[in-house]
Amino acid sequence: MSLSSFTRTNLQNAAVDATVNANIGNQLTIQDVINRAARMVYADVDLKGSIRIASITSNILDDVFRYPAPADLKEYGIIDVRPQSFPRRSLKSRVKLVTPEQFDRKKSSRDLQVAVEDDDLVRYLLIDIDVEDTKIKISNYDSLTSDGSNWAAIGDAIGTSVLISTNRIEGSGSIQFDLLGSGTTAGVYNADFTDVNVGTDIFNSGYATVWVFINSTTNLTSYTLRLGNDVSNYHQTLAVGTDHVGNNFVNGWNFLRWNWGNKTTTGSVNPTTVDYCELFMTKTSGKSDDGYRFDDLRCHSGEIYELVYYSRYPWQRDNQTYAELSAGGTDYINVADGREFSLVTWATKREIAREFRDWEQFKASEEQYQKELANYKRAVPSLAARFETEYWRL
Repeated sequence: MSLSSFTRTNLQNAAVDATVNANIGNQLTIQDVINRAARMVYADVDLKGSIRIASITSNILDDVFRYPAPADLKEYGIIDVRPQSFPRRSLKSRVKLVTPEQFDRKKSSRDLQVAVEDDDLVRYLLIDIDVEDTKIKISNYDSLTSDGSNWAAIGDAIGTSVLISTNRIEGSGSIQFDLLGSGTTAGVYNADFTDVNVGTDIFNSGYATVWVFINSTTNLTSYTLRLGNDVSNYHQTLAVGTDHVGNNFVNGWNFLRWNWGNKTTTGSVNPTTVDYCELFMTKTSGKSDDGYRFDDLRCHSGEIYELVYYSRYPWQRDNQTYAELSAGGTDYINVADGREFSLVTWATKREIAREFRDWEQFKASEEQYQKELANYKRAVPSLAARFETEYWRL
């Protein structure tokens, strides 16, 4: 990251004629005017100075399609989605920007799709890319005994877990348990399933994932996973109280992800002979209802991917924090060069004239701004991906 050569004070000095408006701060809130002008420029054109490269939050996993989008992603301004290890790229690795609807229809049937999904003022990336992801199956939860030993209830879970084949995510079934209501944890465990080689790398920097079915989110706090060799030797994840993209739990199926990099360890674990597992919820004592389920517990290595995109944040603080609005004269405007600075300057002149209702100056500034904007767009075409739409016969 780096800062531009221009601060908000530089912009104000360039846009304001001090001989005419020596006391402009007494006549209008110049900070608000400059922020409005910067937003308008960022809406009108994709500037070089607004391009950012950021690692996508958490590694990309096979068959996991939704990831948090950067807060400052401009509209659908995706330029590229690429592996951090550049040598892995091929000539056919260009991603296709599609609508969320098309993505949902085609996911798993083709690679190299990306979409932006909006939900309740939160944005997500939908990504379908064939990544280098080592996947280790811990259990499909298709039966109580298919993993080499018995899955049984633990804590406040009632009796032996039962197999429910009609409500599942993967395979032929899922494991269900009910709640008695007297304890604060409940789940399932297996004390001696068939040895699994999870590996040191995954336990150091990989992930674990599982699907959980929640009958009621009321008085349910979090889920925790333990994997290891026995009750005295295991790794434990940090408890997670949201789904894998940070949303609150919902009634029904939820996809959870734990980061093994945040684990704690009890005893000593041999990562090549993992055969002990506990998976449980933390809840309020007194919560007693039925129909909680687990399905498809796995470990992943994942792969680090980067998003190249246009930011909608025009400013940086002097500590290089990106911001949507300038809060002081020492903030830096995210422009790559004098040409881009000039665009924002003319937009600021125009907005100052609008505030003063100086329509002659407004017209002159607008004409100059539009002229420079057209020249810039010809010289610096946008790099943003274009939507690619497919149509199907029903």
